Amino acid sequence: MLFFLRTGSQIDDQSVAGPRCCSPQFFNTWVSTWILLAVLFLLFFFFSAAAGAQAPVGPVPSGSAFPAEDPGGSIFGKDLLGLQIYQVRDGKMEQQWFDADHLKDRRSISLSGYISGIVAVGRSGLSVQVNGRPMSEIRPDKNGKVSLGYYGIIEPADQRIQPPMAANGQAKHPSGNSVPKIYGLFPPVPADTISEGSRITLRVSSGQSPPEKLHIFHSRSVATEVPGSEGVCDFRLTGIGKKALKHAYPDAEARFQAICKGITAVETAFHTDLVRTVHVLAYDDFRNAVTFPNHRDVWFYVNTFLQEPLAELAVIAEHESLHILVDRLKLTADTDLRKLFADLKGFDALSAERFQLVSRGRMVSEADRNPQKESVFFEFIKESNFFTGMKGGHPMDNLDEFCVSFLHTLMYPDLLEIHLNHMSDSWNETGSDTARQEIIRAYARLVKILQKVSAERSVAMNSDFYFPADRLQPPSPDRQNAHAQVLGSRPN
Repeated sequence: MLFFLRTGSQIDDQSVAGPRCCSPQFFNTWVSTWILLAVLFLLFFFFSAAAGAQAPVGPVPSGSAFPAEDPGGSIFGKDLLGLQIYQVRDGKMEQQWFDADHLKDRRSISLSGYISGIVAVGRSGLSVQVNGRPMSEIRPDKNGKVSLGYYGIIEPADQRIQPPMAANGQAKHPSGNSVPKIYGLFPPVPADTISEGSRITLRVSSGQSPPEKLHIFHSRSVATEVPGSEGVCDFRLTGIGKKALKHAYPDAEARFQAICKGITAVETAFHTDLVRTVHVLAYDDFRNAVTFPNHRDVWFYVNTFLQEPLAELAVIAEHESLHILVDRLKLTADTDLRKLFADLKGFDALSAERFQLVSRGRMVSEADRNPQKESVFFEFIKESNFFTGMKGGHPMDNLDEFCVSFLHTLMYPDLLEIHLNHMSDSWNETGSDTARQEIIRAYARLVKILQKVSAERSVAMNSDFYFPADRLQPPSPDRQNAHAQVLGSRPN
């Protein structure tokens, strides 16, 4: 373009003296111009042919994910050697492997289930992002195994991660660039989706090559709102639609309402918003409900959502909401609470168990549990004991569960003395008063700790929680007559 602009300006200067068609200077300039054009065309053709020529690519040996070295071509199949996709379909986890041959000629993949995890196998220096989130390199252990947590283990002998083979069929000596790297991205909660939308975009880059994209289409999550007594509860269904759910299970709406009721009860009692979204995952292998640290969501696996009684669903929702509150208060980080838990566990003053628990907040091993040394307080606050006809609760397992079960009992202060008297009936005469006083002392210490921590975290507490110790003393005759009425305040 620069050549034509400059030549044109010279011709225009010559035309001032007369017509260009009749000027000798014009003829000479015209001939020179075409000679230069011909030379440029030949040069362009020569270099284009040289750039397009490549060394032939040999066949990819069977049993290896690594293709032969290819100095050109797409990143897919050259640097990104394969994808392992974990999808949940019809309630089951499935794995699907896409090798280099599948990837290099396509830019999209469609799946009927929802994606719960992705593993990428690639050469060193590969960078993979999933919807803008970078995949992390997962390093093997000393035995060469790559652990994917709940999603399994990649063994060293797995053919998908073997180094390339030489032409004679022998394995090449691994070099820094030939040893495969494993990259992964998984949700914090097992079997959850990695993307709520229907399209997942992988952006792959390596070295100086321009980034390339691969689109994966899968089943998206469906958001729905459930009206509650104190507002709206947000639900998100993954792996199943709301219409299909309600068609197959006519009481689905009542189940949404039960969960919403439990969440609202905790948020009302503690004067704070806790739960952002409730997820229902259509995954059959778990029957549970969970939360995750530093998240404000609750996850229900579909069998829990569909098979638990409505009253149990409400109690479960309360329990999981309290996990979020404990996380917000950082209650398990309090040293006084850790010491109290160690006391109730019966750990000796100089034991490794106590040191690990107080200093790091963790048990040495769950197998070290000694029920004979544990305080009766654990059985008192356990939900399956505190709420008649309910299941669940394991406050003796760790600090987090201990705090949740304790806070759960505070939501129903009128049940405290009733429950204590009920348990007293099962204790022998000599141990009844000792156990009662043990429970009262533990409550007094816990309430004091809760007052301190809530003030530090600026979380308001219901004044009913700061009950006097005499609330747990034997009830008066008048209060005994009201027993039946108080029992009606249990969750139902």
